[in-house]
Amino acid sequence: MPREQRSGKRFSLETAVKITYRHNQEPEQVETVSANISNGGAFLRTLQPLPLASKLQVEFLLDMENLKKLRFILSINSLKEFCQRPRVWVITTGVVIRQEADGIAMVFNNNYTVTPIQPGESSFFNQKR
Repeated sequence: MPREQRSGKRFSLETAVKITYRHNQEPEQVETVSANISNGGAFLRTLQPLPLASKLQVEFLLDMENLKKLRFILSINSLKEFCQRPRVWVITTGVVIRQEADGIAMVFNNNYTVTPIQPGESSFFNQKR
């Protein structure tokens, strides 16, 4: 039986995800859904192959219940600030570490930050480059 290598608890989370990654110098964008997440990474469902070691910027659309589950990532002050909103986009960065037929596994950067932004606010995903 393979040994579990995750350092944090993983939980199921099916929510809207926007992925931005660079391939051939041009940013590529994919909209999809997540399957699960932990404090170290996530599995994202996509039939579009993303190259291993691709650097990703990922935006998750979260409601307050799921945002609270990420308390190990977000500070108490961030939670208090965003608890007044029904849903927020949470943006983070990471790297593709595994490809499967139905999606990719990503690991969050060691020095990652998760920054909640309101839907409709300017984000990296929506900016022209």
